[in-house]
Amino acid sequence: MNVEQCAKLFALFAALEDITPYQPLLDAAVIECRQQLKEGADESDIRLCYYCAAIANLRYTQMIAARSTLSHTYAGTLAKSHDETIPHRFAERLWQEYRALAKDLLRNEDVLFSAMVG
Repeated sequence: MNVEQCAKLFALFAALEDITPYQPLLDAAVIECRQQLKEGADESDIRLCYYCAAIANLRYTQMIAARSTLSHTYAGTLAKSHDETIPHRFAERLWQEYRALAKDLLRNEDVLFSAMVG
């Protein structure tokens, strides 16, 4: 797997100019992706870079959502100017799409992941 390509794609997906502060997310995504490979799968397949970047992006959006604070108006109601779940839902969809593209290279662990996410 071309880790540099994974990093470029992660930066693109997450709209980051510099992924250095998030390198541990990418490193963990590379490990996660490699652990999901079927025996004998071609690790140089470009689809794995997209899948790995999608994993890192999903973890990134989870982290950002966990850090976010709710905005309150003067009256104490919640402001509806920004929904932090939108980027996470998009990242989850992106993960699903790239996992589907690489499904012939990966073991079937959908049930386990959906139980963890859902």
